Amino acid sequence: MSNANNSLSNSETISSSRSSLNASKRSPEISKTYKQASQLFLTRRLSEALSVLEPVVTPPRQTDGYVNREDDAPVLAPIATATMSQRIKIWSLYITVLNAIVDLGSDEGVREFGYKEYKAIVAKVRNGGIWEQVVRDGYHGREGSVDAEVIYNL
Repeated sequence: MSNANNSLSNSETISSSRSSLNASKRSPEISKTYKQASQLFLTRRLSEALSVLEPVVTPPRQTDGYVNREDDAPVLAPIATATMSQRIKIWSLYITVLNAIVDLGSDEGVREFGYKEYKAIVAKVRNGGIWEQVVRDGYHGREGSVDAEVIYNL
């Protein structure tokens, strides 16, 4: 019995260590992304800001070469392993960028993003798709873990 507990404990420790290592490797990357996206947002280059943020808030596709599937763990978005302050900053900026895109209005939005993409962004914002994405990709599907500041921005 104690051998099974030790094995479980060791497994949890290894998993926790991997998560910490991934977070420490990605932390400067996420900070750089936030700075770049916020500058693009401030200069009203919304499509570029969105394209910079999307790789951080969406899980990489399984066909990407750098995805590690050894332990059959779900593929997480980089934001899921970020520090709490980084998570809050990135999600808040992402939500703000999406809101600014919707506020462009139909004519300018379609001109900037194309009909199909603009309508998809508007639908995502208005139908609660952002909440689903935040919970799934940023907080491992645990609604109760979403940071209060992120909820407020939503």
